[in-house]
Amino acid sequence: GDAAMVIMAVDVDPPEILAHMPALCDERNVPYIYVPSKAELGNAIGLEKPTASIAITDVGRGKALCDEIAAAVKSLKN
Repeated sequence: GDAAMVIMAVDVDPPEILAHMPALCDERNVPYIYVPSKAELGNAIGLEKPTASIAITDVGRGKALCDEIAAAVKSLKN
C-alpha cells in the first residue's frame, strides 16, 4: 500500500516469480508497468545485478512524471 508505482521486468524466469504482482497491485490500486529487461531495470536503479521488480515509494521530484505514467497506464487498461 505504500508504493506509488511498481515496475516489473518481462524477462523474469520463471515468470511465476512475479505472477501474483498484477493482482496485488490492482487490489491495492497501485499502477504497475512492465519493462523488457531485468538487467536494464537493475541498471536504472543503480544496481549491478538484474532486478525482477521495484516499487517506487517516494516519487520526490518525479511526482509529475509518475502521475503522468500512472494516468497513461490507467487509460490503457480501460
